[in-house]
Amino acid sequence: MVDFFGRIANYVFYTNHPLVQFFYLLVAVGGFLVYCIYGFFAIFDGNPEVNHYHTLIGIGLALYSFYSYGQACYYSGGVINSKNVGQYEQ
Repeated sequence: MVDFFGRIANYVFYTNHPLVQFFYLLVAVGGFLVYCIYGFFAIFDGNPEVNHYHTLIGIGLALYSFYSYGQACYYSGGVINSKNVGQYEQ
C-alpha cells in the first residue's frame, strides 16, 4: 500500500504531465474571464472616472502572459549532460 502511494506521489511531483498546465490554464483563463466580466464590462464600461487605457493594459498583460506561457510550454529548456557541461560552466 505504501508503494502505491509512493508511485502516485512520484508521478504527481517528479514527472512531466499535463496536469500542471491544465491547472495553470484553468486559473489564468478563469481569472481573466472574471476580470472581463466583473471588471471590464461591469465597472469600467460607462464609468467616466476610469480611463480606458487601464482596460487595454490589463488585457495586453493577460494576453502577453498567455503567449509567454505558451512559448515556455512549446520550447525545450534544454538538458545539461556530460557533453555540454563545459559550455554551461563558463
